[in-house]
Amino acid sequence: MIAAITLCLIVAFPTLFFPAVTATLPTAQDGASPNISFRRQVSPAVLAMITSRHAIFFTNEIGAQGRLPEDVQEAPIIWYWRYVWALCHVKNNFSPYKLNWYYWIWGDWNTPELDKNYMGDCHFYVEYGAEYYGDYGGYVEMPEAKTINDQWKKGMKFNNGPDDLTQPYYWVVQPTAWDCSKVDENSPYYLSEYICRGLDPGLFSPCPDDLAGKYYSTTGFFNTTIGSTPDGRWRCGVRMELLTSAGTDVTVLSPKPSVSHSLTPKTNPWQIPETPYELRIDMKGFGIKSPALTKQSSWKRTYWWLEGNGYQAQENTGMWVDHIDPYYYQYWWSGPYNPGNVPGWCVTEYGLGCYGGAQWYVHNTYNNWWRVGPDSDLYFWPPVTPKALFPPSSVTLKYIRSNAQGILYDYGVEIGYANKGISFITAHDISFSGNPTNVRVSHPGDNVQWDLDLLGSYPDAGYD
Repeated sequence: MIAAITLCLIVAFPTLFFPAVTATLPTAQDGASPNISFRRQVSPAVLAMITSRHAIFFTNEIGAQGRLPEDVQEAPIIWYWRYVWALCHVKNNFSPYKLNWYYWIWGDWNTPELDKNYMGDCHFYVEYGAEYYGDYGGYVEMPEAKTINDQWKKGMKFNNGPDDLTQPYYWVVQPTAWDCSKVDENSPYYLSEYICRGLDPGLFSPCPDDLAGKYYSTTGFFNTTIGSTPDGRWRCGVRMELLTSAGTDVTVLSPKPSVSHSLTPKTNPWQIPETPYELRIDMKGFGIKSPALTKQSSWKRTYWWLEGNGYQAQENTGMWVDHIDPYYYQYWWSGPYNPGNVPGWCVTEYGLGCYGGAQWYVHNTYNNWWRVGPDSDLYFWPPVTPKALFPPSSVTLKYIRSNAQGILYDYGVEIGYANKGISFITAHDISFSGNPTNVRVSHPGDNVQWDLDLLGSYPDAGYD
Protein backbone atom coordinates (compact mmCIF):
# COMPACT_ATOMS: atom_id res chain seq x y z
CA MET A 1 0.00 0.00 0.00
CA ILE A 2 2.74 2.46 0.98
CA ALA A 3 4.76 1.53 -2.10
CA ALA A 4 1.71 2.24 -4.23
CA ILE A 5 1.31 5.64 -2.62
CA THR A 6 4.93 6.42 -3.33
CA LEU A 7 4.51 5.45 -6.97
CA CYS A 8 1.50 7.75 -7.20
CA LEU A 9 3.63 10.58 -5.86
CA ILE A 10 6.23 9.95 -8.53
CA VAL A 11 3.69 9.75 -11.35
CA ALA A 12 1.70 12.76 -10.21
CA PHE A 13 4.57 15.21 -10.05
CA PRO A 14 7.12 15.55 -12.86
CA THR A 15 10.77 14.92 -12.16
CA LEU A 16 13.99 15.74 -13.89
CA PHE A 17 15.37 13.65 -16.75
CA PHE A 18 16.99 10.46 -15.46
CA PRO A 19 19.66 9.28 -17.94
CA ALA A 20 22.20 6.51 -17.71
CA VAL A 21 25.06 6.82 -15.27
CA THR A 22 28.67 7.06 -16.41
CA ALA A 23 30.72 6.82 -13.26
CA THR A 24 33.88 5.21 -12.03
CA LEU A 25 33.30 2.37 -9.58
CA PRO A 26 34.90 3.15 -6.18
CA THR A 27 37.67 0.79 -5.15
CA ALA A 28 38.74 -0.11 -1.65
CA GLN A 29 39.91 3.48 -1.24
CA ASP A 30 36.97 5.57 -0.15
CA GLY A 31 36.44 8.99 -1.71
CA ALA A 32 34.94 10.97 -4.55
CA SER A 33 34.86 9.73 -8.11
CA PRO A 34 35.28 12.76 -10.40
CA ASN A 35 32.57 11.71 -12.86
CA ILE A 36 29.82 10.77 -10.42
CA SER A 37 26.62 12.73 -11.00
CA PHE A 38 24.60 12.92 -7.79
CA ARG A 39 21.44 14.28 -9.40
CA ARG A 40 21.55 11.58 -12.04
CA GLN A 41 21.99 8.73 -9.59
CA VAL A 42 19.25 9.32 -7.04
CA SER A 43 15.98 7.56 -7.68
CA PRO A 44 12.87 9.15 -9.23
CA ALA A 45 11.33 9.00 -5.74
CA VAL A 46 14.02 11.30 -4.39
CA LEU A 47 14.04 13.51 -7.48
CA ALA A 48 10.32 14.08 -6.95
CA MET A 49 11.03 15.19 -3.41
CA ILE A 50 13.92 17.52 -4.13
CA THR A 51 12.60 19.13 -7.32
CA SER A 52 8.83 19.25 -6.96
CA ARG A 53 7.75 18.35 -3.45
CA HIS A 54 8.69 21.72 -2.00
CA ALA A 55 6.46 23.31 -4.62
CA ILE A 56 3.59 21.03 -3.64
CA PHE A 57 3.69 22.29 -0.07
CA PHE A 58 4.04 25.83 -1.35
CA THR A 59 0.95 25.50 -3.52
CA ASN A 60 -1.07 23.88 -0.74
CA GLU A 61 -0.34 26.95 1.35
CA ILE A 62 -2.21 29.07 -1.23
CA GLY A 63 0.92 30.44 -2.83
CA ALA A 64 2.32 31.40 0.59
CA GLN A 65 -0.44 33.94 0.94
CA GLY A 66 -2.44 32.63 3.89
CA ARG A 67 -5.51 34.48 2.68
CA LEU A 68 -9.18 33.60 2.96
CA PRO A 69 -10.58 31.14 0.42
CA GLU A 70 -11.64 32.83 -2.79
CA ASP A 71 -15.34 32.24 -2.18
CA VAL A 72 -15.27 34.23 1.07
CA GLN A 73 -12.68 36.89 0.19
CA GLU A 74 -13.97 40.38 0.98
CA ALA A 75 -12.77 43.78 -0.25
CA PRO A 76 -9.75 43.78 -2.59
CA ILE A 77 -6.41 43.48 -0.79
CA ILE A 78 -2.82 43.28 -2.01
CA TRP A 79 -1.20 40.06 -0.77
CA TYR A 80 2.58 39.90 -1.16
CA TRP A 81 5.24 37.28 -0.45
CA ARG A 82 8.80 36.03 -0.65
CA TYR A 83 9.61 32.39 -1.29
CA VAL A 84 13.10 30.82 -1.39
CA TRP A 85 14.12 27.28 -2.26
CA ALA A 86 17.76 26.38 -1.54
CA LEU A 87 19.26 23.09 -2.67
CA CYS A 88 22.70 22.57 -1.11
CA HIS A 89 25.14 19.69 -1.19
CA VAL A 90 26.72 18.54 2.06
CA LYS A 91 29.24 16.04 3.35
CA ASN A 92 28.20 13.23 5.67
CA ASN A 93 28.61 15.58 8.68
CA PHE A 94 26.36 18.14 6.92
CA SER A 95 29.13 20.64 6.36
CA PRO A 96 29.09 22.39 2.94
CA TYR A 97 30.34 20.47 -0.08
CA LYS A 98 31.32 22.10 -3.37
CA LEU A 99 30.84 20.35 -6.67
CA ASN A 100 30.59 21.15 -10.35
CA TRP A 101 27.10 22.28 -11.41
CA TYR A 102 27.69 21.62 -15.11
CA TYR A 103 24.63 19.39 -15.51
CA TRP A 104 22.18 21.45 -13.47
CA ILE A 105 18.71 21.67 -15.01
CA TRP A 106 15.24 22.47 -13.64
CA GLY A 107 12.57 21.14 -15.95
CA ASP A 108 9.60 22.72 -14.16
CA TRP A 109 10.97 26.18 -14.99
CA ASN A 110 12.32 25.23 -18.45
CA THR A 111 15.78 26.15 -17.13
CA PRO A 112 18.26 24.64 -19.63
CA GLU A 113 21.29 22.61 -18.62
CA LEU A 114 23.93 24.97 -17.25
CA ASP A 115 26.84 23.58 -19.36
CA LYS A 116 29.29 25.66 -17.32
CA ASN A 117 31.91 24.41 -14.87
CA TYR A 118 30.82 26.46 -11.87
CA MET A 119 32.09 25.10 -8.56
CA GLY A 120 29.71 25.78 -5.70
CA ASP A 121 27.57 24.34 -2.94
CA CYS A 122 24.01 25.62 -3.51
CA HIS A 123 21.34 26.49 -6.02
CA PHE A 124 18.85 29.17 -4.90
CA TYR A 125 15.44 29.90 -6.37
CA VAL A 126 14.06 33.24 -5.14
CA GLU A 127 10.55 34.53 -5.87
CA TYR A 128 8.77 37.76 -5.00
CA GLY A 129 5.14 38.29 -5.86
CA ALA A 130 1.96 40.21 -5.16
CA GLU A 131 -1.70 39.75 -5.96
CA TYR A 132 -4.49 42.32 -5.85
CA TYR A 133 -7.67 40.36 -5.29
CA GLY A 134 -11.16 40.62 -3.80
CA ASP A 135 -14.74 39.51 -4.42
CA TYR A 136 -16.48 42.81 -3.89
CA GLY A 137 -15.86 46.38 -2.83
CA GLY A 138 -14.53 47.51 -6.20
CA TYR A 139 -11.02 47.44 -7.64
CA VAL A 140 -9.14 50.71 -7.97
CA GLU A 141 -6.50 51.84 -10.41
CA MET A 142 -3.06 52.36 -8.86
CA PRO A 143 -0.93 54.60 -11.09
CA GLU A 144 1.97 54.88 -8.64
CA ALA A 145 4.81 52.36 -8.55
CA LYS A 146 4.51 49.71 -5.85
CA THR A 147 7.54 47.99 -4.33
CA ILE A 148 8.28 44.81 -2.39
CA ASN A 149 11.31 45.65 -0.27
CA ASP A 150 13.86 43.12 0.98
CA GLN A 151 17.37 43.12 2.46
CA TRP A 152 20.25 41.03 1.10
CA LYS A 153 23.93 41.09 2.01
CA LYS A 154 25.80 44.20 0.95
CA GLY A 155 28.49 44.06 -1.71
CA MET A 156 27.54 40.77 -3.33
CA LYS A 157 29.63 39.96 -6.44
CA PHE A 158 27.83 38.37 -9.39
CA ASN A 159 29.12 36.98 -12.67
CA ASN A 160 29.37 39.47 -15.55
CA GLY A 161 28.35 36.87 -18.12
CA PRO A 162 27.81 33.12 -18.62
CA ASP A 163 31.55 32.42 -18.83
CA ASP A 164 32.51 34.38 -15.71
CA LEU A 165 32.83 31.48 -13.26
CA THR A 166 34.97 33.09 -10.57
CA GLN A 167 32.41 35.12 -8.62
CA PRO A 168 30.82 33.94 -5.35
CA TYR A 169 27.34 34.32 -6.90
CA TYR A 170 26.40 33.11 -10.39
CA TRP A 171 23.15 34.07 -12.12
CA VAL A 172 21.56 31.00 -13.71
CA VAL A 173 18.48 33.12 -14.39
CA GLN A 174 18.71 36.84 -13.66
CA PRO A 175 15.69 38.57 -12.03
CA THR A 176 12.87 37.88 -14.50
CA ALA A 177 9.31 39.17 -14.47
CA TRP A 178 6.34 36.80 -14.41
CA ASP A 179 2.67 37.71 -14.89
CA CYS A 180 -0.32 35.37 -14.53
CA SER A 181 -2.21 37.30 -17.23
CA LYS A 182 0.43 36.25 -19.79
CA VAL A 183 0.56 32.51 -19.16
CA ASP A 184 0.08 30.34 -22.25
CA GLU A 185 0.79 26.80 -23.44
CA ASN A 186 4.50 27.59 -23.71
CA SER A 187 4.85 28.87 -20.15
CA PRO A 188 6.93 26.88 -17.64
CA TYR A 189 4.99 24.30 -15.67
CA TYR A 190 5.99 25.85 -12.35
CA LEU A 191 4.57 29.24 -13.37
CA SER A 192 1.27 28.01 -14.78
CA GLU A 193 0.48 25.30 -12.23
CA TYR A 194 2.11 26.49 -9.00
CA ILE A 195 2.46 30.27 -9.00
CA CYS A 196 -0.69 30.92 -11.04
CA ARG A 197 -2.42 27.78 -9.65
CA GLY A 198 -3.70 26.66 -13.04
CA LEU A 199 -6.16 29.57 -13.25
CA ASP A 200 -7.36 31.04 -16.53
CA PRO A 201 -5.06 33.93 -17.55
CA GLY A 202 -8.21 35.83 -18.52
CA LEU A 203 -9.03 36.24 -14.82
CA PHE A 204 -6.07 38.61 -14.42
CA SER A 205 -5.38 42.11 -15.65
CA PRO A 206 -1.88 42.64 -17.06
CA CYS A 207 0.89 44.05 -14.91
CA PRO A 208 3.07 46.78 -16.43
CA ASP A 209 5.91 45.95 -18.80
CA ASP A 210 8.42 47.70 -16.54
CA LEU A 211 7.89 45.12 -13.78
CA ALA A 212 11.41 44.34 -12.51
CA GLY A 213 13.60 43.23 -9.61
CA LYS A 214 16.94 44.86 -8.79
CA TYR A 215 19.75 44.37 -6.30
CA TYR A 216 21.62 47.42 -4.97
CA SER A 217 25.15 46.45 -3.96
CA THR A 218 25.87 49.48 -1.74
CA THR A 219 22.84 49.06 0.51
CA GLY A 220 22.03 45.39 -0.05
CA PHE A 221 18.43 46.30 -0.90
CA PHE A 222 16.55 44.04 -3.30
CA ASN A 223 13.46 45.78 -4.65
CA THR A 224 10.69 44.32 -6.77
CA THR A 225 8.90 47.18 -8.49
CA ILE A 226 5.39 46.91 -9.94
CA GLY A 227 4.42 50.04 -11.84
CA SER A 228 0.99 51.38 -12.71
CA THR A 229 -1.77 48.77 -12.43
CA PRO A 230 -5.38 48.83 -13.70
CA ASP A 231 -8.60 48.58 -11.70
CA GLY A 232 -8.77 44.80 -11.82
CA ARG A 233 -7.31 41.65 -10.34
CA TRP A 234 -3.60 41.16 -11.00
CA ARG A 235 -0.90 38.73 -9.85
CA CYS A 236 2.75 39.17 -10.81
CA GLY A 237 6.31 39.43 -9.56
CA VAL A 238 9.88 38.38 -10.31
CA ARG A 239 11.83 35.17 -9.91
CA MET A 240 15.50 34.28 -10.23
CA GLU A 241 17.96 31.40 -9.89
CA LEU A 242 21.55 31.63 -8.73
CA LEU A 243 24.42 29.41 -7.65
CA THR A 244 26.65 30.17 -4.70
CA SER A 245 30.24 29.22 -4.00
CA ALA A 246 29.59 29.29 -0.24
CA GLY A 247 25.87 29.72 0.42
CA THR A 248 25.00 26.81 2.70
CA ASP A 249 23.13 27.98 5.80
CA VAL A 250 22.59 25.36 8.51
CA THR A 251 22.29 27.78 11.43
CA VAL A 252 18.83 26.46 12.37
CA LEU A 253 20.23 22.96 12.95
CA SER A 254 21.34 22.12 16.49
CA PRO A 255 22.63 19.47 16.65
CA LYS A 256 23.32 18.80 13.00
CA PRO A 257 22.60 15.35 11.58
CA SER A 258 25.37 13.13 10.29
CA VAL A 259 25.28 9.98 8.20
CA SER A 260 27.34 6.78 8.36
CA HIS A 261 27.03 3.24 7.06
CA SER A 262 28.14 -0.34 7.56
CA LEU A 263 28.50 -3.00 4.90
CA THR A 264 28.58 -6.73 5.65
CA PRO A 265 30.34 -8.94 4.94
CA LYS A 266 33.61 -7.00 4.81
CA THR A 267 35.51 -7.89 1.65
CA ASN A 268 38.61 -6.77 -0.22
CA PRO A 269 37.93 -4.99 -2.45
CA TRP A 270 35.05 -3.50 -0.48
CA GLN A 271 32.47 -4.75 -3.00
CA ILE A 272 32.75 -7.80 -5.25
CA PRO A 273 30.26 -8.48 -8.09
CA GLU A 274 27.76 -11.33 -7.53
CA THR A 275 28.37 -11.14 -3.77
CA PRO A 276 25.40 -10.66 -1.40
CA TYR A 277 25.71 -7.68 0.95
CA GLU A 278 23.73 -6.01 3.70
CA LEU A 279 23.95 -2.21 3.79
CA ARG A 280 22.86 -0.27 6.84
CA ILE A 281 22.60 3.54 6.57
CA ASP A 282 22.35 5.54 9.79
CA MET A 283 21.48 9.18 10.39
CA LYS A 284 22.09 10.65 13.83
CA GLY A 285 19.28 12.53 15.52
CA PHE A 286 19.15 16.26 14.89
CA GLY A 287 17.39 19.38 16.11
CA ILE A 288 15.80 22.45 14.51
CA LYS A 289 15.81 25.70 16.45
CA SER A 290 12.94 28.17 16.61
CA PRO A 291 13.17 31.54 18.37
CA ALA A 292 10.92 32.84 21.11
CA LEU A 293 7.26 33.37 20.27
CA THR A 294 7.75 37.13 20.11
CA LYS A 295 9.82 36.61 16.94
CA GLN A 296 7.03 34.56 15.33
CA SER A 297 9.38 32.58 13.11
CA SER A 298 9.57 28.84 13.23
CA TRP A 299 10.30 25.62 11.41
CA LYS A 300 7.17 24.40 9.67
CA ARG A 301 8.01 20.87 8.58
CA THR A 302 10.90 18.57 7.90
CA TYR A 303 11.40 15.35 6.03
CA TRP A 304 14.53 13.28 5.64
CA TRP A 305 15.42 10.17 3.67
CA LEU A 306 18.03 7.41 3.35
CA GLU A 307 18.33 5.51 0.05
CA GLY A 308 20.47 2.71 -1.38
CA ASN A 309 21.44 2.99 -5.05
CA GLY A 310 19.76 0.63 -7.51
CA TYR A 311 22.80 0.48 -9.77
CA GLN A 312 24.64 -1.43 -7.05
CA ALA A 313 22.29 -4.43 -7.33
CA GLN A 314 21.73 -7.13 -9.88
CA GLU A 315 18.28 -7.20 -11.46
CA ASN A 316 15.56 -8.23 -9.02
CA THR A 317 18.07 -8.91 -6.24
CA GLY A 318 17.92 -5.57 -4.36
CA MET A 319 18.10 -3.03 -2.96
CA TRP A 320 15.52 -4.70 -0.73
CA VAL A 321 14.40 -2.80 2.36
CA ASP A 322 14.77 -5.14 5.33
CA HIS A 323 14.33 -2.84 8.32
CA ILE A 324 13.28 0.81 8.91
CA ASP A 325 13.70 2.67 12.17
CA PRO A 326 11.85 4.58 13.54
CA TYR A 327 8.73 2.78 12.44
CA TYR A 328 6.63 5.89 11.72
CA TYR A 329 8.08 6.48 8.26
CA GLN A 330 5.92 8.23 5.67
CA TYR A 331 7.04 6.37 2.52
CA TRP A 332 9.32 3.53 1.56
CA TRP A 333 10.32 2.18 -1.83
CA SER A 334 11.89 -1.17 -2.66
CA GLY A 335 11.02 -4.37 -4.50
CA PRO A 336 10.81 -7.05 -5.73
CA TYR A 337 8.32 -6.59 -8.53
CA ASN A 338 6.19 -8.73 -10.78
CA PRO A 339 6.98 -9.00 -14.52
CA GLY A 340 5.30 -6.20 -16.42
CA ASN A 341 4.80 -4.16 -13.24
CA VAL A 342 8.20 -2.57 -12.70
CA PRO A 343 8.13 0.42 -10.31
CA GLY A 344 9.67 3.71 -11.38
CA TRP A 345 12.56 3.39 -8.90
CA CYS A 346 13.97 0.29 -10.62
CA VAL A 347 16.57 0.41 -13.42
CA THR A 348 15.71 -2.81 -15.21
CA GLU A 349 16.33 -1.19 -18.60
CA TYR A 350 20.00 -1.65 -17.77
CA GLY A 351 19.54 -5.11 -16.29
CA LEU A 352 20.04 -3.73 -12.79
CA GLY A 353 18.16 -3.58 -9.52
CA CYS A 354 15.92 -1.17 -7.63
CA TYR A 355 16.56 1.76 -5.37
CA GLY A 356 15.50 1.10 -1.83
CA GLY A 357 14.90 3.62 0.91
CA ALA A 358 12.57 5.36 3.31
CA GLN A 359 11.40 8.86 4.13
CA TRP A 360 10.21 10.34 7.42
CA TYR A 361 8.02 13.45 7.63
CA VAL A 362 7.14 15.60 10.64
CA HIS A 363 5.35 18.95 10.74
CA ASN A 364 5.25 21.58 13.44
CA THR A 365 2.04 22.36 15.31
CA TYR A 366 2.47 25.73 13.61
CA ASN A 367 1.46 23.93 10.45
CA ASN A 368 -1.76 22.50 11.84
CA TRP A 369 -3.84 24.80 9.69
CA TRP A 370 -4.53 21.67 7.66
CA ARG A 371 -7.91 21.62 9.35
CA VAL A 372 -10.19 18.61 9.08
CA GLY A 373 -13.46 18.17 10.92
CA PRO A 374 -13.38 18.32 14.73
CA ASP A 375 -9.61 18.96 14.81
CA SER A 376 -9.97 22.40 13.29
CA ASP A 377 -9.00 24.06 16.59
CA LEU A 378 -5.45 22.77 16.09
CA TYR A 379 -5.00 25.82 13.89
CA PHE A 380 -4.58 27.87 17.06
CA TRP A 381 -1.73 25.87 18.54
CA PRO A 382 1.54 27.79 18.87
CA PRO A 383 4.78 26.60 17.23
CA VAL A 384 7.22 24.38 19.08
CA THR A 385 9.98 26.43 20.71
CA PRO A 386 12.84 26.78 21.26
CA LYS A 387 13.92 23.52 19.61
CA ALA A 388 12.42 20.41 18.03
CA LEU A 389 14.46 17.21 18.34
CA PHE A 390 14.23 14.30 15.90
CA PRO A 391 15.37 10.75 16.63
CA PRO A 392 18.13 8.75 14.97
CA SER A 393 16.98 6.86 11.89
CA SER A 394 18.26 3.96 9.83
CA VAL A 395 17.51 1.74 6.87
CA THR A 396 18.89 -1.77 6.30
CA LEU A 397 19.04 -3.00 2.70
CA LYS A 398 20.02 -6.33 1.14
CA TYR A 399 21.32 -6.83 -2.38
CA ILE A 400 23.57 -8.88 -4.65
CA ARG A 401 26.32 -6.70 -6.10
CA SER A 402 26.14 -5.88 -9.80
CA ASN A 403 28.95 -4.97 -12.20
CA ALA A 404 27.58 -1.45 -12.69
CA GLN A 405 28.99 1.84 -11.55
CA GLY A 406 27.52 4.42 -9.20
CA ILE A 407 27.32 5.79 -5.71
CA LEU A 408 26.44 3.42 -2.88
CA TYR A 409 23.71 5.53 -1.27
CA ASP A 410 22.30 9.04 -0.92
CA TYR A 411 20.59 10.94 1.88
CA GLY A 412 19.02 14.29 2.60
CA VAL A 413 17.02 16.55 4.87
CA GLU A 414 14.52 19.23 3.87
CA ILE A 415 13.46 21.96 6.30
CA GLY A 416 10.56 24.35 5.74
CA TYR A 417 10.79 27.59 7.74
CA ALA A 418 8.69 30.74 8.04
CA ASN A 419 9.65 34.34 8.77
CA LYS A 420 13.42 34.01 8.68
CA GLY A 421 16.27 35.03 6.38
CA ILE A 422 18.59 32.46 4.86
CA SER A 423 22.17 32.70 3.61
CA PHE A 424 22.61 35.95 1.62
CA ILE A 425 19.00 37.02 2.27
CA THR A 426 19.41 38.60 5.69
CA ALA A 427 15.96 40.10 6.37
CA HIS A 428 13.51 37.99 8.35
CA ASP A 429 10.62 39.92 6.83
CA ILE A 430 9.73 42.01 3.79
CA SER A 431 7.66 45.17 3.35
CA PHE A 432 5.41 46.71 0.71
CA SER A 433 5.17 50.38 -0.29
CA GLY A 434 3.40 52.51 -2.87
CA ASN A 435 -0.17 51.38 -2.34
CA PRO A 436 -2.91 54.02 -1.99
CA THR A 437 -4.15 54.64 1.53
CA ASN A 438 -7.52 53.11 0.65
CA VAL A 439 -5.95 49.78 -0.40
CA ARG A 440 -4.80 47.42 2.35
CA VAL A 441 -1.70 45.27 1.96
CA SER A 442 -1.13 42.12 3.96
CA HIS A 443 1.35 39.26 4.31
CA PRO A 444 0.17 37.18 7.26
CA GLY A 445 1.73 34.03 8.58
CA ASP A 446 3.87 32.13 6.12
CA ASN A 447 4.03 34.69 3.32
CA VAL A 448 7.77 34.80 4.04
CA GLN A 449 9.09 31.27 3.91
CA TRP A 450 11.86 29.07 2.59
CA ASP A 451 12.60 25.42 1.93
CA LEU A 452 16.15 24.16 2.43
CA ASP A 453 17.26 20.84 0.93
CA LEU A 454 20.57 19.42 2.20
CA LEU A 455 21.71 16.53 -0.01
CA GLY A 456 24.63 14.15 0.16
CA SER A 457 25.90 10.81 -1.07
CA TYR A 458 28.54 8.18 -0.46
CA PRO A 459 31.03 8.48 -2.00
CA ASP A 460 30.76 12.25 -2.35
CA ALA A 461 29.41 13.30 -5.74
CA GLY A 462 31.70 14.90 -8.28
CA TYR A 463 28.97 16.54 -10.38
CA ASP A 464 25.50 17.76 -9.57
